[in-house]
Amino acid sequence: MKNLIETVLNNISNERFENYWEGFKPVAFAIFDDTDVFLFNHPKCNDQRYIKLVKTEEFHACTCILFEEVPTAIVDTTLYNSFEVIYSLIVHESFHVFQHLSEESRYPNELLGFNYPIDFNNIQLHILERKRHFEAFSSTETIERQRRITEFITIRDKRIELFPDFVEYENSVETIEGPAFYVEYQALTDMSYHKEGIINQYAEQLLDNNKSHIHIRSSCYNSGLFICLLLDEISKNWKVKFSKSKLDLYHFFKNAYTNYTSVVLNIPDNAEEV
Repeated sequence: MKNLIETVLNNISNERFENYWEGFKPVAFAIFDDTDVFLFNHPKCNDQRYIKLVKTEEFHACTCILFEEVPTAIVDTTLYNSFEVIYSLIVHESFHVFQHLSEESRYPNELLGFNYPIDFNNIQLHILERKRHFEAFSSTETIERQRRITEFITIRDKRIELFPDFVEYENSVETIEGPAFYVEYQALTDMSYHKEGIINQYAEQLLDNNKSHIHIRSSCYNSGLFICLLLDEISKNWKVKFSKSKLDLYHFFKNAYTNYTSVVLNIPDNAEEV
């Protein structure tokens, strides 16, 4: 743990966080194992670089907690065996604290997630939407990318028309978790010696049909990430504008993509897959 602490201290910086997202700076965070908690950037540290605490039940999983009235990102180091992943999760959870401190208000209504319908038409469109979404990101030709973005937007809008409340739930989850996964991805790429395959990990989760339709909430994390990555391609300074916006991530993206005109959908015969 001592080596991990030193590596964390050597890499956490205002400059790095600012590169991931404008205005984003390190916040109070803790890493812990089965017995000890190491707390950083917290008033309890009293100007020390970090302090060591005995682990208590409130330090559980990778999330954000209110520790002594201070929003604090926490990461369980026993779940991961590489600094790169631990660092990226510190960044991810710290971003959620940043959202809270920035008075983010676009959080999802989680009751809708509990009642999300199993519907043939929604699943059929959703499978196609995710494919077009990734193809839009991976396309290297401008015309092809524009066509895939247009198809992605058309399909999403069709699902909004058919299932407004539940797709609004997806949009809200993307709004909160997409940017957090975006800075996580930036951090992982920043730290990793094997950068080429990183995006494939997220793409596999985006395109996995079982995860997309059985684990609705978590599947929106990756779709939100890829919307953020598309925004990198089509809109300068989008992060500052998005932080000030009241729109959810999807509608912010749709507004930023000024070339959009609706197209006729060609729905494949994929009943067996559905």
